[in-house]
Amino acid sequence: MSDHSARIVGSRLALMAVAAVIAVWVIFGLATGPTKEWLMATTMLATLATCLILVLLQHSQNRDMRALQAKLDGPIRSSGARNLMIGVERLERDEDIPVGGG
Repeated sequence: MSDHSARIVGSRLALMAVAAVIAVWVIFGLATGPTKEWLMATTMLATLATCLILVLLQHSQNRDMRALQAKLDGPIRSSGARNLMIGVERLERDEDIPVGGG
């Protein structure tokens, strides 16, 4: 479900729909006078939408990184080379990266 949602949210149609909703919201708010409730609702909706998009993007990025890592580990495992580089992304920044055979 989240993959499908991320695909929909990233489409041009979604961008146009959001722009239309924002335009209608602003016109409605200006026509009725920007009350305190209208401003609070605007802030709340913007915060909720931002959190939802953040979660969807993070999920999508994590899935893509796992797929990329699996694709990169495959040739290392299937070759005659030593498997020192598999899992190197889990090393701490100051640890030495294993290089060469041996």
